[in-house]
Amino acid sequence: MNFDKWNEVINGEHTYNAIAKTLLDTGKCIIGWTDQGYDHRDILFTYKPKHLGGELQRGMRWCYLYISIIDHTSMGFLIEDNADNTKHETYLMEKLRLDDNSCNKKICELVNGVIREIDKLKD
Repeated sequence: MNFDKWNEVINGEHTYNAIAKTLLDTGKCIIGWTDQGYDHRDILFTYKPKHLGGELQRGMRWCYLYISIIDHTSMGFLIEDNADNTKHETYLMEKLRLDDNSCNKKICELVNGVIREIDKLKD
């Protein structure tokens, strides 16, 4: 993982890789993340949770990567085989109900970094 001087998780290749490996191994992890500015978020990642029944709404499927920003929002994102899985920043912001600011742009970088690593590692 990449950390700042206060031991908070920050964006970086080691962070994306560690989260992706953990998700592929256990299906879940949570981090205390910072944008290296003034903002901190607790972010829960869940990948392919066991579906116990009932139809999911908003087009969700069990095979999604779910991102939950604690006390704010959550949404699932499909990771497709053999596709460019990068999600456009405006799409991520809309689905995660994020305002267009520097902190939330870094959250989008984090999500896309994790998606790219899952895509690389899952084969």
